[in-house]
Amino acid sequence: NIPFYITTKIIKKLLLEELNSPTDMWLVMEKGSAKRFMGIPRESKLSLLLKTKFDIKIVHYFNREDFHPMPSVDCVLVYFKRKYKYDISKDEWNEYTSFISKSINNLRDVFTKNQIHAVIKYLGINLNNISEVSYNDWIQLFRYKQKID
Repeated sequence: NIPFYITTKIIKKLLLEELNSPTDMWLVMEKGSAKRFMGIPRESKLSLLLKTKFDIKIVHYFNREDFHPMPSVDCVLVYFKRKYKYDISKDEWNEYTSFISKSINNLRDVFTKNQIHAVIKYLGINLNNISEVSYNDWIQLFRYKQKID
């Protein structure tokens, strides 16, 4: 059980830094934070980074009464399992991180208008609402960007 106010900082330190990153980890955390890490209801920069290296799932929902003192938020047990093979290689990591940072809010920061039309046509990814683009589609977008650069 970690202090909820530093959950994101701890997750970044433990899971995104390659040195001494665990193969799996169980953490009790606030339900909202867990959902953000999982990309629910929409992907975030952090979820798109975490998912390249870890499978993440909520394995238990606690009752507030399970804790003393009782927390003011809902708590869950989250399981982080390192993937045997990362979706993004170590050599691609910096490029992927930069791509996600630049494009998460505005694809026009990394793609031209014609490239966006090509993505829609050839990859079949609906880009009308960027907040609804799935993790797998983000990986496809990154791979497409690599090919055209």
